[in-house]
Amino acid sequence: MPNSQTPCPSTAELASVLQGAACEELISRIMRHLDHCEHCVAALDRLTGPSVAEKLIGIGEIDEIQDSRDSIAFADSEAVERAERNFVNRLKSSFRFSTPSSIGAYRVIRKVGQGMMGEVFECEAPNLPHHVALKTIRNHVISPILVTRISQEARMLAGLDHPNIVRLHEFGVTLDGTPFLAMEFVGGGNLSERLRKGRLEPGQAASLVRHCALALEHAHRKGVLHRDLKPSNILLVEAPKDEAPGESDRELVPKIADFGLARYLEGETHVTQSGSLVGTPGYMSPEQIHSGNKLGPESDVYALGSILYESLTGNSPFQAQSLAGILKKIQDDPPVPPREVEPKIPRDLEIICLKCMEKRPEDRYLTAADLADDLTRFIDREPILARPVPMVIQWRRWCERNRRLAISLIFSITLLLLSSIGGVIFGLEKSRLLDEANSANHFADVQRQLAEKSTLQANSARIDSEVNRERAINERDLAVKIMDDSTTAMFAAFMMSGEGDLARLPETRRVRERLAGSFFDLASEALKIEHLERDKPIYLCGLLYKSAIIQWEMGAKERSLDLFRQLLKVYSHIPYPSRDLDGLTAQVITANETIGVESLVIGGPDAVIPVWMANWNEWYWRGEEWCRDSPISLDALITQGHKLIGVLEHEERWDDLRRIESELRHAERIYREIGGRN
Repeated sequence: MPNSQTPCPSTAELASVLQGAACEELISRIMRHLDHCEHCVAALDRLTGPSVAEKLIGIGEIDEIQDSRDSIAFADSEAVERAERNFVNRLKSSFRFSTPSSIGAYRVIRKVGQGMMGEVFECEAPNLPHHVALKTIRNHVISPILVTRISQEARMLAGLDHPNIVRLHEFGVTLDGTPFLAMEFVGGGNLSERLRKGRLEPGQAASLVRHCALALEHAHRKGVLHRDLKPSNILLVEAPKDEAPGESDRELVPKIADFGLARYLEGETHVTQSGSLVGTPGYMSPEQIHSGNKLGPESDVYALGSILYESLTGNSPFQAQSLAGILKKIQDDPPVPPREVEPKIPRDLEIICLKCMEKRPEDRYLTAADLADDLTRFIDREPILARPVPMVIQWRRWCERNRRLAISLIFSITLLLLSSIGGVIFGLEKSRLLDEANSANHFADVQRQLAEKSTLQANSARIDSEVNRERAINERDLAVKIMDDSTTAMFAAFMMSGEGDLARLPETRRVRERLAGSFFDLASEALKIEHLERDKPIYLCGLLYKSAIIQWEMGAKERSLDLFRQLLKVYSHIPYPSRDLDGLTAQVITANETIGVESLVIGGPDAVIPVWMANWNEWYWRGEEWCRDSPISLDALITQGHKLIGVLEHEERWDDLRRIESELRHAERIYREIGGRN
């Protein structure tokens, strides 16, 4: 079992260690646990406080003082208290919890932190005008591994020089062989203590984590991975408001400390035990739980996201009653969005926080510098680069986690959709009847105009015709809606079934073939109905686009190109005000780009230049603001332009090349401004 997964010892077990009555195995287990559990260190410190005897006697674990009281007649209560103090001092001395007066050439002022393996003291340095923080290993637990670890920490700190990382002054060894680190002393407490008073303001939290990200980027560039970022390892210095104006009177400037679990990214021997869980639960990335030493900068970015989450909400992102429960949530469950905990948190800051805490490393900010840049954009009130995870990707991740359920769901949806195709075709037949009813109504109107007076029978026939026409219109609209909803769901099922392990199943391939055939038949039937092109062209364009994409995926390129051409023909009859749909424009640009690439192969530049101009005019008519929300279509236009320029340059058609190159450069400039390719 990893060290940090050992359960917290009971008060009785801690007391037995203090008595010296515990076995070696229990002592070893508790020592390893206390190296990572601040709660138990505080409990042990309370047990060795001034009232330890009364606490231990009250729980029936230590009866030494009571035996002394029974065998020795004390004159007064002062003698009892003196005996208790002697007993406590003996326990502290035996367990090395006493504070020395000096360590080497440094005079100890006070103890500022402790664990089972080491202690940190505020000290006066002989040759320095300011105090230093002295970190040392307890004498009774010194081992080659701990000495190697503290020497490696010294080597790492010596190579780092950043205002937000504590500085190393000296690494040395006392006369009794105890190694120590003399570091910059930061007297403002740590972030964990600050968060106990309440959460930070959004701007204050963003500024603090930005400083930490810049410091981590410096460490990562030097090849150092921290691996144990948490609020208690972030020391704080307060800066006055006039130096760093923000939402509060003073800005919290962080300094990252405790590189005891850090390691080099490459080329160094790791001093952590293989298979052990390295880090602090609650701030560890999913890959840190099961990958051990195979970590990258994205793991530290995840920890910064957890710290930002806690700074904004006041709570850690994952909470459970056991360590195993926390680790399972870190690996499987998404964190509760910060705005659900505190609605006043800005949306952009929530997006940044959740991107840091993505389960897969490649979905996070790839470097701490990228995180710092986005936080700078937020602080400067500029648009951030991160965006919420699209619903399609969320569905894909859910399917990867629930593979069997996903397969069952896809098959169920497919069967349901296939059964609804009959209803859709029935609706299309009703649409044909609508055309016939329109023709009959027109004939009736002509007859009525020729007749001077309509008879009662003619009026009755006209009324029946109007009723039938209204009923047919309603049935037609219902059929079109069913067709659009069904084809959208069928298209999503088709695309989803082609990803990951699902695509390799024979059942999936058969279902995809049936879906592809059904889509083509449906598109062919829809094209035969003239009123769909007149009254419902947007629905028809969507059906043709989905069918063309599916045929292309199945390898039927000629069918796909023919459907794309039919889409462009229908689109050309749509008036401009009705074209103001992002999805429709993206479909048209995709169709033009696909046809253009094929035309370039078959007919050369003369065949593809008109396609380029159609795409350029469509994009230019939409305007630059539309590109910011739909960069994929602009990317397709740029890709097509580069291919066309390459061919024109090869054939030395310089006039066409200059004109198209000018338009292409304009499109590339807009794309760079919205955060696209360089």
